[in-house]
Amino acid sequence: MSLSPELHSVADMLTLSRRLLEQGVPYLQLAWHTPSLKPGLSPFAATAADVARLYAAVEAYLEGLARMTSLTFATLSEAAALLG
Repeated sequence: MSLSPELHSVADMLTLSRRLLEQGVPYLQLAWHTPSLKPGLSPFAATAADVARLYAAVEAYLEGLARMTSLTFATLSEAAALLG
């Protein structure tokens, strides 16, 4: 399973995140395909309503994750530098 709102429910992603954090995983990576941010460019977001659902899922996931742990957002290059 991955942390992708295109493929998995918020509940499933939060369950996975909780289990990973309990096992001491130091970081989590939430990902989706960039074309999914515009209707019709991805099978995951064929309509404007699909794009809105993707944004809502990301928001709900981050709100749920913030209740579990403190969050630090980083780009991939920033994360690479932090993790050294």
